[in-house]
Amino acid sequence: MKSTTYLIWKNPHLGGENPEWIRLTRSQFLAFVKSPESKGRYFEP
Repeated sequence: MKSTTYLIWKNPHLGGENPEWIRLTRSQFLAFVKSPESKGRYFEP
């Protein structure tokens, strides 16, 4: 069984400089993608 890890930057405004990562479950990630908080962020499959 393949396991997927969902990670997002804690603060996207740092532009990748020493990013802190938040690990999410699949359901948390899907809810985050649909939220206004994800506006302006890009996601890769």
